[in-house]
Amino acid sequence: MMWRHNISNISDKKMLATSPPPVVILVVQADQYDWSSIFSGTTLNDGREVKVVQVGWQDIIIHSDTYSTDSRLIVEVRKSHLENMTVFPNFVLIRNEVMTPSFDGRQLLSGLMFSDVPSINSLQSIYLSNDRAAMMGYLHRINRKLGDEFPVI
Repeated sequence: MMWRHNISNISDKKMLATSPPPVVILVVQADQYDWSSIFSGTTLNDGREVKVVQVGWQDIIIHSDTYSTDSRLIVEVRKSHLENMTVFPNFVLIRNEVMTPSFDGRQLLSGLMFSDVPSINSLQSIYLSNDRAAMMGYLHRINRKLGDEFPVI
């Protein structure tokens, strides 16, 4: 038998029927900084609530499909063998380095780039920060275009 939620008030029924799904922000930050409390109670102008999923690079597996008409980014979160979830993020906020001496998460970043998910600080700029020669080449390209307005040191 399936469990059903009992709705006694007609306005509750309307609210459930018209409530848009929340916007999911995937925050990549492994320390104890609590982004959920920062966004707690936040809604967008269209009334959608903001849901935060905070993880470290080591805790996620990225699946991306851009071949269908409904391109999806699927993130599997595995913090422990007991705590697993699947997330469909609408936005990404990256607060931890992609590469450390003990971890290389560039393949995860590439998956985010492939899915074209929006983020603060472009995913391209985060990727380029891992390869100094590529980053400097890109900066010199901008300098050639803008001249003295964009000096490169």
